[in-house]
Amino acid sequence: MKSLAKDDKGVAYAEFLIAFPPVLILFLCLVQLSLMYVGKLAVRHSANRAARAAVVVLPDDPQYYDDEEVNRIDYHDSGTATESDSFFGAGAATGGGSPRIRAIRSAAYIPLTPLAPSLENVMEDESVRSAFDRSVLDALAGAFVYNRGATSVSFPEEPGSQTFREEFEQNELVTTRVTYFFNCGVPIVNRFMCDGALDLLLAAPSAVVEGVLGSVTGEARDDIIETGFDWYRDLFEGREAIQNGIEEMQFAEAPWLITPWALTGGRFAILRAEAVLPNQGAGFEYE
Repeated sequence: MKSLAKDDKGVAYAEFLIAFPPVLILFLCLVQLSLMYVGKLAVRHSANRAARAAVVVLPDDPQYYDDEEVNRIDYHDSGTATESDSFFGAGAATGGGSPRIRAIRSAAYIPLTPLAPSLENVMEDESVRSAFDRSVLDALAGAFVYNRGATSVSFPEEPGSQTFREEFEQNELVTTRVTYFFNCGVPIVNRFMCDGALDLLLAAPSAVVEGVLGSVTGEARDDIIETGFDWYRDLFEGREAIQNGIEEMQFAEAPWLITPWALTGGRFAILRAEAVLPNQGAGFEYE
């Protein structure tokens, strides 16, 4: 027993096992946060590109958009493919949207192409490498498949509004919003930093806490927030942002295209950005 008490073999190994997991988790968290920050920048750039495209496409000559009326769009129309569809496969597979909105979406897809998850994620091969790695095939998959389902371009009545429009006037300010299902690909930490597809659809992060507090009336809830419970206010506002993001995904070209990633345990964060520009166009009618 005395010799056993003095035996220090394996101490370094045990200390390593105790100290290494927290360091690894911290490192993975930093990697995932970095990727999400890059994603936010890309979505913001995507919103700017979509806005610049919108103020040019909306009033453009109808002959380039299957004779669609000027300054009008239809989020869910299933028109024929046109030259304005660019090279993102809008006519190669079923998807919703009239020619003008599809041309605007093509502008929004370009900055988001590097964000699309690797095909290895579908095959349940999660790793830090697959979270970064983007081969040519992965880029094409993002352009033709994932981003067409994960990207929504919509036009709120005004910044921050959840009322959307399909008709526009010349020279008025046009608010363009891009909503993106960002795939969190870093293993382990994505389980608590991001949400599963079902959780997002149910708007259920922190559901246990809000399930208790959500039973109070709206007036009582406002009183709680005003008394300084900032954590509850942040929780409520965070859930509201998720719910709004889910609502905006109805305007995506083909939301069902992200099903393979959702069904294989993918974890997602909803990123949103807006841009406002004045509508352009000539002051005469096209013949």
